[in-house]
Amino acid sequence: MSGDSSSSIVRFGTFELNLRAGELRRRGQKIKLQEQPLQVLAALLERPGEIVTREELRSKLWPADTFVDFDHSLNAAIKRLRDALGESADAPVFIETLARRGYRFIGPINGAPSAAGVNASIPAARVSQSFWLTRRLAVACFAMLVIAGLIWAMWRYLKMIRTGETHPVGLPANFSAHVDDWFPDGSHLLVSRKDSGKLSLWSVSVFGGSPRPLADDASGGAVSPDGGHVAFHRAALTYDGLLGREIWVIRSDGTSPIKVAADQGSVVGMPTWSPDGKRIAYVRSELAFNAPTRLVEMNEWQTSKTHTLFSDNYLTPALHWLSDGRLIYAIDTGQTARRADSSVWSVTLSPDGKISGSPKHLTQGMGKINQFTGSADGKMLAALREHWSPSIYIGTLMADGATLSAHRRLTLDESASIPTAWTPDGTAILFESDRNGRSEIFKLATDQALAERLLTSSEQLSQPRVTPDGSEILYVSTPQAAGAETASSIFAIPILGGTPRLVLKDVNIFAVECARSPSTVCMYSNSKGNIRETFRFDVRSGRTTSPAQIDPEGFWGLSPDGSQRAFVAVRADQETIRLRSTSSDTSRDLVVKGWKGLMHVDWSADGKSLLVGWHNQERESALLKVTLDGKASVLHRSSDFIGYAIPSPDGHSLAILEVSPTKNVWQIEGPT
Repeated sequence: MSGDSSSSIVRFGTFELNLRAGELRRRGQKIKLQEQPLQVLAALLERPGEIVTREELRSKLWPADTFVDFDHSLNAAIKRLRDALGESADAPVFIETLARRGYRFIGPINGAPSAAGVNASIPAARVSQSFWLTRRLAVACFAMLVIAGLIWAMWRYLKMIRTGETHPVGLPANFSAHVDDWFPDGSHLLVSRKDSGKLSLWSVSVFGGSPRPLADDASGGAVSPDGGHVAFHRAALTYDGLLGREIWVIRSDGTSPIKVAADQGSVVGMPTWSPDGKRIAYVRSELAFNAPTRLVEMNEWQTSKTHTLFSDNYLTPALHWLSDGRLIYAIDTGQTARRADSSVWSVTLSPDGKISGSPKHLTQGMGKINQFTGSADGKMLAALREHWSPSIYIGTLMADGATLSAHRRLTLDESASIPTAWTPDGTAILFESDRNGRSEIFKLATDQALAERLLTSSEQLSQPRVTPDGSEILYVSTPQAAGAETASSIFAIPILGGTPRLVLKDVNIFAVECARSPSTVCMYSNSKGNIRETFRFDVRSGRTTSPAQIDPEGFWGLSPDGSQRAFVAVRADQETIRLRSTSSDTSRDLVVKGWKGLMHVDWSADGKSLLVGWHNQERESALLKVTLDGKASVLHRSSDFIGYAIPSPDGHSLAILEVSPTKNVWQIEGPT
């Protein structure tokens, strides 16, 4: 091994790992890698040629008092590490998998035959867990202090926090659910189930037996302090059921449903109950690109009387009312629109639901907090924290157009990289990334490892697209502190370099796209309150064509000839794609039978089919090829989230957005 004992540097192949700094470099260029993959690499390098078991890795990466989906998280860490090293499980160069046992470092370590004396530990100062008050977990409502999974899973157990013991829960086969809350009796859980794209609320006994259905078209529930009622939302908009359009209340036996809040122009998070059970609170959001409006709404549910408690445009959907009257909430502290970290706050409320005193900061950490739950006495609070790492993959379409091969990761760091276009010659991909701390525009050739920064600004830059004739790159520029009425700008810059020119300005532009020559059609979408408008515009003069097309919330792709848009509305069980003319009000719907969960959409290079992202509640995701008569075939499957794919100009390659999500549950003990 080539090692430097003073700086703890290990070199292998063209790579260099600095254990003290926690940095991996290739030929001197730093490769950004998350903490867990770095820990795995360090553990393997400590014992090259030897098997490091999965249990050993578990003990190194996650302390015994941390609750985590271990198998998925370790598999994800290994996958990210292999991506960074440019290898695959089928053709390993450095890391060998030994089925059901563990992993072994098999690559040559430069300059020495063994790893004796290497201290393979990442410094504790780099571990994000130190942000949190404690790692121990509890969401129990009774003395044993147990926790059930807070993620969509075939969960089958409860974990005793004080002892670490696990106890099985007897559930029917294929019962996949998300744990929402505990009933006060401590023996039943309230869960949201998703089956065949349909969400429903159930009561599950921790002692086994058949789950009891409570409500259909329902998710994100909370049990009142006395156990007599359940508040939840309907018209779910996300696959995890954490956001919806309406708030309802039922009795805990599923009877007497009451709609207490509804607004088709906004979304609501999971509700939480006041200690006396007279009120519920939830986060309401009106979403717009870079300019959301979010507030905490208080609802006297028996009369449906509501008022705004406070607003903050960086609120996450997570909210929890403690028994002592404090309301716990989370604020997104991410540095860019693509990065989501959260801080946790509390504010004291009087018995009549009014704010008493100033908000208090409790803690912070990496990842977005989307859900809180807590013990009945208010002394323990658990948070579901998510971290998403969007990356660019590329694949080659075989001659039949129905098979994807040579699938590989192109961007190797852990920053957010969002592809939106190819260069006209098909040799490079244009994308936005926050790798330098702000959203900028980059170009990366498919045979290179390092991206070229094309544009930087004090504003957020996004959506690089090529004009129809291929001579310029369009992009959207939005101020960092964008509000509901903030103007965004579309600029154009010569593709060979030069000075940007302003094309047009409008409020909250969140999408722009152009057809290909000989078409001259370009379109953009904006958000004005609850209305989303899409305009045709002239790329030279910036003039728009009226009237605008009005869209619901969703995603669209422009056909290569500019004649129509394919549109997928945001809905958890979406199976319909709308094809809408760009020059008239005509449209038709494609129903993709058997594929509920459609998300993003784009067109194939020849305009004869669609490329559609799909996912389900079992965390399966796929890239579909959908013909214009609604027939679907699978191009690629992944346990990661597949967003969308953009074809190269010749249609032979795809740039694919894939996201590696991680979810962990963290506890704050005695939040004060």
